[in-house]
Amino acid sequence: MTAVPLGVSLSNPGNIRPGDPWQGLAEVQPCEDFCAFKVPMWGFRAMARNLISYYDGARGATPARTIEAIIYRWAPPSDNNPTEAYIAAVCKTTGLRRDETLDLHQYDDTWRLCRAMTIQEQGSFEKYFTKDQLDDGLRLAGCEGCPPEKAKRSPGMMITYGAGAVASSAPVVIPMVVGAKETIVGLIGPTSYMPLILAAVFVVLIFVHIRTTKKP
Repeated sequence: MTAVPLGVSLSNPGNIRPGDPWQGLAEVQPCEDFCAFKVPMWGFRAMARNLISYYDGARGATPARTIEAIIYRWAPPSDNNPTEAYIAAVCKTTGLRRDETLDLHQYDDTWRLCRAMTIQEQGSFEKYFTKDQLDDGLRLAGCEGCPPEKAKRSPGMMITYGAGAVASSAPVVIPMVVGAKETIVGLIGPTSYMPLILAAVFVVLIFVHIRTTKKP
């Protein structure tokens, strides 16, 4: 079985090293060399915030706004990184030139760059991460133009939906149950099992009503 890359197991797609008090860090840090995040979206957020700091020229540094300048900052040759090969791989994946100016405050450029760099750092993006995880990270990083957050249905929401559906169905279903009672009594006469029979009829009719009136 192929071993999972360390950055994947740490939810750290960019292989970010310790040093900054990043949001979303895991309570336990099992590795001295790389940060561990609670979930991948926090790792993507840290990755994006790091890249945005390069872009903005934070801490008095020269702004890095091309793939060439960004990668020379991210993976410098002085740390024994194959910087030129890294640049070539990112350019190939993104389809952008090494000297093309990016806007890392915008979703599109940052998404393409983060995905390409994740492939370089972890060997794959799609194998280990999802688009939603990256989207969530970029949203947390403050990138503009991010897709709207997908609604996450919780058990509480499901219960509320069910109660609302039953309430809205009552005006339609109750008269049908009353009619069913009259029909049953007419066919088999009064019975001690009538409450159970009516309850079963009520549940079935509600289910049918909800299914037939469900909005697309």
